[in-house]
Amino acid sequence: MGRDLQAPTVNALDYLGRTVTATADTAGRSLRRVIRPVSGAVTLNQEIQVTDGKKYTVTVAGTTGATDPTPPAVGATVADGSATLRRTR
Repeated sequence: MGRDLQAPTVNALDYLGRTVTATADTAGRSLRRVIRPVSGAVTLNQEIQVTDGKKYTVTVAGTTGATDPTPPAVGATVADGSATLRRTR
């Protein structure tokens, strides 16, 4: 089950009315995918999502660039600052 982060500043309620924070679900588990940081650090195998909804996995850890990368085909990689991302969807 993917528990995607919707917005890093939003706290919401799940379907049972329990509080869900921007970084964890009601059981305290980290959300699986985070919004891509602008000029921020990403770690190997971290799952991120860019503003247009495309999803990536980090294949080379580093620092992202100032803007979202140009999306490659699904399964291909793209440089993003000093990091490398593989598009998953």
